[in-house]
Amino acid sequence: MKAIIINAPGTPDVLTLQEISQPKITIPTQILVKIKAAGLNPIDTKIRQRGTFYPEQMPAILGCDGAGIVQAVGSQVQEFKPGDEVYFCGGGLGQSQTGNYAEFTVTGKIALIID
Repeated sequence: MKAIIINAPGTPDVLTLQEISQPKITIPTQILVKIKAAGLNPIDTKIRQRGTFYPEQMPAILGCDGAGIVQAVGSQVQEFKPGDEVYFCGGGLGQSQTGNYAEFTVTGKIALIID
């Protein structure tokens, strides 16, 4: 999948478009979402400038706010199903596979709202 990656803090030039592996559900409460829209939250700019909350997990995908379509759900997720349209906030704080500047993201069910 395509994703915008940050390797180090800095100006917008530190963001690069790369081809990476699609994230996978690894925890029973996670949801895989195909991103249809990603917002540009002011926190995204601040994180890009100063660095992520998880520097040991660089490179990372930024992007706190997103909307998309559920592709798969973990075994403990009953509130959502594949095909649900959702929006959410909470990814992109610097963990390697959780940002929304990508074609897919994995997020926790607590962060989603059904559209």
